[in-house]
Amino acid sequence: AAAGSPKDALMLPEGVGVSTCGHLAGEVLLCIGAKGSKEECGMKRQRHWECVRDDTQQGPEGFNGHRGLNRLKRYRYGYILYNPFDVYFAIAMELYGEWSELEMKVMRNYIFPGDTVVEAGVHIGSLTVAFAQLVQVQ
Repeated sequence: AAAGSPKDALMLPEGVGVSTCGHLAGEVLLCIGAKGSKEECGMKRQRHWECVRDDTQQGPEGFNGHRGLNRLKRYRYGYILYNPFDVYFAIAMELYGEWSELEMKVMRNYIFPGDTVVEAGVHIGSLTVAFAQLVQVQ
């Protein structure tokens, strides 16, 4: 990636694949993080939304000819279905393949095989599969 590109600023490891929409989502986050103007960040967000829309329209047809907006992606703990318009979650999934990994690092100290865990809907189920693996659900 070119110096100063979103890929560099997001500190992605070499060889990570970045989709066009993922790149645009990264630009939105960088703009927000750098306290860019409302107009500048809004234009970047609009380009990201248009990319996701166009990408969705080019995807395969589903039930009754509808195209799905949500994305199914393999991530660190299994598969997850997520909304690509959720720029914070989507960028983490698209670029890093994980979400809330620091929370998981902490939870590994408290969840053991055979435990019962109740995840009360804090995220969109991104931690549920990881918790199930920790308790070794059969």
